[in-house]
Amino acid sequence: MILSEVSVRRPVFAFVVSLLLVVFGLLAWLNLPLREYPDVSRPQVNISTSYIGASPEVVELRVTTPLEERLSGIQGVRFIESTSARNTSRISITFETTRNLDDAANDVREAVARAARALPDEAGAPSVSKSGARGDLILYIIASSSNMDGVELTDYAQRTLKERLERVDGVSAVQILGARDYVLRVNLDIDRLNALGLTPQEVASAIKRENLELRGGELTGPQRTLQIQIPRGYNSVAEFRSLVIRQAPGPLVRLGDIAQISTGALDTDEMFRADAQEVIALGIEPISNANPLTVIDGVKQEIEALRPFLPEGTDLRTSYDVSTFIKSAISEVYTTLAIAASLVILVIWVFLGDLRATLIPALTVPISLIAACLAILGFDFSINLLTLLAMVLAIGLVVDDTIVVVENIHHHLDQGKPPLLAAWDGIREVGFAVVATTL
Repeated sequence: MILSEVSVRRPVFAFVVSLLLVVFGLLAWLNLPLREYPDVSRPQVNISTSYIGASPEVVELRVTTPLEERLSGIQGVRFIESTSARNTSRISITFETTRNLDDAANDVREAVARAARALPDEAGAPSVSKSGARGDLILYIIASSSNMDGVELTDYAQRTLKERLERVDGVSAVQILGARDYVLRVNLDIDRLNALGLTPQEVASAIKRENLELRGGELTGPQRTLQIQIPRGYNSVAEFRSLVIRQAPGPLVRLGDIAQISTGALDTDEMFRADAQEVIALGIEPISNANPLTVIDGVKQEIEALRPFLPEGTDLRTSYDVSTFIKSAISEVYTTLAIAASLVILVIWVFLGDLRATLIPALTVPISLIAACLAILGFDFSINLLTLLAMVLAIGLVVDDTIVVVENIHHHLDQGKPPLLAAWDGIREVGFAVVATTL
């Protein structure tokens, strides 16, 4: 073998090459991302559409189906999953691994824009988001307050916490779980509507017609231009009660005559509880190529930077933290790796009884494992349970090859050959066989 012959002829050169492999291998190891499992997810694009007041059947018929018909013709689609729930339609499109995520997202946006004309006027604009990773949440941050209710805490989380946490490097999105969005509720009195000959659709149309904020044009002068804005006339519960629903024919009907008006949370059917207390949670979703441990550390640092500026009585704490499981699993594999290497070296020393022969695998095992980090980085892999398991198995292969070569060199030494010639002949005899069996 050429490499073995060069190593025997020029031992200094072999030492320098081994030293370079160790140095660059350590640099590669420091730059490798650390995960629990390899990232094998396909590019995915999600579409979310709101249709307030619609049942799941209506959402599927009026929103989900028209969108799916447009999306099914996009290039590279592997499968489409959709969920039609009350008030909401969610569609997830998974593409082939060869499809570029940005190009796929642009194609989805164009298809959604064409399909939006067929959606009901009452439906919200479809929201398109891309997710190259599995979309798993890696960290839950619990926000609780003794001075703010759920609506106020949700507003603070959306305005301040969500925006700050999404700026952390590696964070793709921040989901607010258990949110209590602030809304104005209009509970219609059906008996009063029937008595006055009104329908819910007429009431909704009157609210939309009256509750407008319009531009009034511009005032242009010699030095500056002023924007004219016509503000809404309804900003409180009392003002909404006076909103005119019908003037004629018949008596004047105001919104307060036919409905009970109040403010509160949009959705009270779902809640998030922690430690027997109703709270809200902020779920951290990383981008596809981010190191989860680095992202979590960055988020925790941002939380500590926010803590002195939190409102009085407000507290932030972490709940589910995937880095705990990743660090524990990786630590166990590192321990197994060290034990396996130590036991192999000990067994060789016990059976060979030669310290110099034992020193060879004691050096080749760590050099081989460290140099393997260069290949892992070159192939854009990560340090995870599977790659570390492969290293544990590779220890056996490296040691087996070492024992075969060392034993053959000892055989030539026993025949009376000088050490250099014994090493030369011993490697030439079994070198190709060792490489072939390893591959």
